[in-house]
Amino acid sequence: IVVTFYLVFYAVLAVLFAVCIGGLFLSLDPNKPTYTLSSSLIGANPGLTYRPLPWKGTILQYSTDKENSTDMYIRELEEIMEMYSHETWRATVTECTSDDSFGLPYSPCIFIKLNK
Repeated sequence: IVVTFYLVFYAVLAVLFAVCIGGLFLSLDPNKPTYTLSSSLIGANPGLTYRPLPWKGTILQYSTDKENSTDMYIRELEEIMEMYSHETWRATVTECTSDDSFGLPYSPCIFIKLNK
């Protein structure tokens, strides 16, 4: 009798979940987002950040005396720039590339990312 109870209980939960998800998808417009600009979480203000991000705090810290102190920043920038490897503008950029270690450690390149 316990097995029957749990089978019915979980069947009812599955149906309830399916009804809730179905209701959610029926309320969404597939052609445009529900929330835009001032009604969205970020509002009319875009998100702005920079790369590479430091591990602690907001200040990029490394030592020019230590040989491997910039390796983590270089790896992070290489991963980010890999997403843009097929873009046409990437072929014309000669500075701030992986070949020159993104200017690290003496003249570092900082990339600004804008989300709108």
